[in-house]
Amino acid sequence: MARFGIVWSAVMTPMLLVCWTTPSQAQCAADSGVLLNEIVYTPKEGTFIELWGAPGTDLSCLKLMSANGGSDGLTCTVATVFTFTAEHVIGDSGYFVLATTDGTGVDVVTTKADLQDGPDGLYLAVQNTDEVIDSIAYGGAMDGCDVPVKEGLTPAVGHAKGESLARIPDHTDTNDNGVDWKTCNTPTPGTANTCLVPKLCEGTPENLTITEVRVGAQGEEFVELSGPPGLMLDCYLIRTRNGGTKGDQCLAEQDTKLTDKALDGDGRVVIDGLDLQKGPDGVEVVFLSETAGEVFVAGLVWKAPLTGCSGPMGAKQAVLVPPDGQSVSLCGSSGNDSKDYTITDATPAAANLCPTACGGPEEANVVINEFQTATAADAFIELYGPPKTALRCLKLVHYNGGQGGTSCDVVKTIGLSGTIGDTGYFLIAPPGGTLVESADLVDAGADLQDGPDAVALYYVSNDGTETLLDSVTYGDALPVCPFAEGEPAKKPGQKKSLTRCKGADTDNNLADFAVCSVPSPKAVTTCGCSGGVLPPGGGAGDVSEPGGCAVSRQPLTVEVVLAVCLTSVLILLSLRRFARK
Repeated sequence: MARFGIVWSAVMTPMLLVCWTTPSQAQCAADSGVLLNEIVYTPKEGTFIELWGAPGTDLSCLKLMSANGGSDGLTCTVATVFTFTAEHVIGDSGYFVLATTDGTGVDVVTTKADLQDGPDGLYLAVQNTDEVIDSIAYGGAMDGCDVPVKEGLTPAVGHAKGESLARIPDHTDTNDNGVDWKTCNTPTPGTANTCLVPKLCEGTPENLTITEVRVGAQGEEFVELSGPPGLMLDCYLIRTRNGGTKGDQCLAEQDTKLTDKALDGDGRVVIDGLDLQKGPDGVEVVFLSETAGEVFVAGLVWKAPLTGCSGPMGAKQAVLVPPDGQSVSLCGSSGNDSKDYTITDATPAAANLCPTACGGPEEANVVINEFQTATAADAFIELYGPPKTALRCLKLVHYNGGQGGTSCDVVKTIGLSGTIGDTGYFLIAPPGGTLVESADLVDAGADLQDGPDAVALYYVSNDGTETLLDSVTYGDALPVCPFAEGEPAKKPGQKKSLTRCKGADTDNNLADFAVCSVPSPKAVTTCGCSGGVLPPGGGAGDVSEPGGCAVSRQPLTVEVVLAVCLTSVLILLSLRRFARK
């Protein structure tokens, strides 16, 4: 009998524990019908997470989990947002809301409802099995996650301040985040999602143009559009794009509907409240057609081309990133954005302050200071000149010397724009390289070949006349090039740069440039050569440090090295003799 009791206890006790759990963990599965229904992640004080399910549903076997995708969605840091207990039951409304602040419709107040702005994810899972019941990826694809955060082919877009992300229609689930979730102008915690959806329109879009953009201005970002005066924009939206750190992504981050917006009497409208980072990023204007769906109208990308985008956005040339307090404005009409848009003072809803015509070449006291060749990943061209020098009238040309320097063919041309910064350096890097983030200009022309080649800097006047300002021939002489300065500089080789190391420009490339094993883009080199250029009259062998301090750096000779070593040996012998006493 005792043996039977032991067996009965061993078998029946676990079964009773399962039966007495309400609801049972076994019943808490993907068919529970509970959905993530609406979220707000900005502003911080108004964030919330709304669930939807059948009234009376017990949530005690579920948990909310977040997935942080970092800046590009390629990482995935998972954390617990909230663990439900027996007291958490969906009420008669069918909604259950967790929020950072109390208010109408809120069931639980918790700081854990403070979601981030993406690329991120949120998912609902069973506590003891981690089975994912429902999920949303927003602001990016979250490709770095092993957890199935994203449903379907595309993530949900992001939302602007004062908006929410919600299932439209309410609590409808097709298992595709990009289809099920839309931005809502007015959040509706604890009630049905009755958000206004963009109006779909007949016909074709009007010719709208992005005429000015301000980015990274901490709440002062804006996009200015121009077009037919009085045009209503109910059929349009603005979408922001995140290109990742190198421009090789194309994440739809934020859709802003232009409902009730219209162009003024001058044909302008300013759209603010946007989150425009310093890139590589972009913004596009979309027309919502009843028959054709989304139709691209206009776009602009900055910092670097968005090679991760297909279609028109992927073909756009990148414009420069304006410094804080300024914007990038449309000033030309060539069809090349990198030339037509110029950094100016911000003038939202007013005429752009485009620069006047170029002066003369004497205004451009700029030289080629350092460059790296051979591999596109590390390639760059560094210019040096007086701070605040405008470069819009200058261009760089890369020449191919062929076998043995027998030719002088143009390979690439870089039309310069922007202004030299306070340090005197201006860095140009190719797209996809390691220097995209620190570059002042991103252009494929910065990917120079390893020689024998040449790169030349020209001033281009208003009538098209070109004046040579500086040139560097390297790897071998190019006798057919008319601009060679003395003897050619040496070929730099892999992972090395050619840097100006004599201070002043003596018009002899071999004397002025040396191979640097430690390249120093936008900084004074650490290899014993100059990372800057002395003003006129500087002596050879001097190095111009930032701030104008000239420092003499003489090369180490064999005699110096031997003297240092001999002195070190004598010191060690003396210390040893002293230790024995």
